[in-house]
Amino acid sequence: MTYVDNCAEAIVLAGMQPGIEGETFNIVDDDLLTSRQFLDAYRKHVGRFLCFHVPYGAAYFFSALCELCAKFGRPFPKRFNRRRCAAEWKGNRFSNNKLREQLGWKPRVPMNEAMKAFLEQFD
Repeated sequence: MTYVDNCAEAIVLAGMQPGIEGETFNIVDDDLLTSRQFLDAYRKHVGRFLCFHVPYGAAYFFSALCELCAKFGRPFPKRFNRRRCAAEWKGNRFSNNKLREQLGWKPRVPMNEAMKAFLEQFD
């Protein structure tokens, strides 16, 4: 997760830095929120709605079951598969150290301000 202004600045820095052709950088802000923290902040701001926690193991099992059913002619939406489940919900963390070290980047907008700006669009 990154705030759009922070992302844009990182892209501009990368475009102006000679000798980094072919390099890959993770553009992620510091002090990242968990998905639960993000959802809690969103719910507090826009109003409560029904949601519930699904443990990762249950989601992965459901995705595997959907793949198995699809093999036997019971099509499920393609979004329910183990690869996508792992990519989106396993709790992956990415580091911005390379971006900081090679480009001198740091997020200009802190996460608490970014969340405030994001949530203001729902006022």
